[in-house]
Amino acid sequence: MRQPGKQVAMWWLSRLVVLSSLVTSLAACSRASALLVEDDPWAEEEPDSITVALTNDNFYDARIHAQYDGGNRYSLCTIAVNGQQVEVTIRWEPRPLIFEIMFIISGAVYLTHPVQALPGDVIEVRLPPNIDASGFFRRVRRG
Repeated sequence: MRQPGKQVAMWWLSRLVVLSSLVTSLAACSRASALLVEDDPWAEEEPDSITVALTNDNFYDARIHAQYDGGNRYSLCTIAVNGQQVEVTIRWEPRPLIFEIMFIISGAVYLTHPVQALPGDVIEVRLPPNIDASGFFRRVRRG
C-alpha cells in the first residue's frame, strides 16, 4: 500500500539536502576566493591575477586546487554536482598552472595538463561526467 504522505516528505527532505549542500558549497567557495586575493599581503604589490571559471558536470562533489609549477598552491573551492559554476580569482605567476581535482565521495584524484596563463586571463575548467575518458585529466594515485 502506498503512502503518499511519506513520498511527499521524502521528496521535500531530498530537496532540503540538495539545497543545504549547495548553500554550504557556495559559502565555502566565496570565502576561499576572498582569502586568495583580498587577504594576501602581496596582492597590492602584484595586482596581476587570473580568474578560474569552474563548472562541475560530474556526479560527485569535487574539491579543486590550483598549483603553479614550483610555486604557490591555492585551494580554490569545493564545488557541488551537476552543472554548478564558481569563479575564483588567484594571483598570476609566470609559471605553468596545474589543477588538482579530488572527488569527495570516491576520493579519486585527477590532475590536468599544465596550462599557461597571462594576467587577466579567464581559464575555464569543466569537470565532465566521464572524466576518465577526457584527454585533459589524468587520474593519479595518492598514498
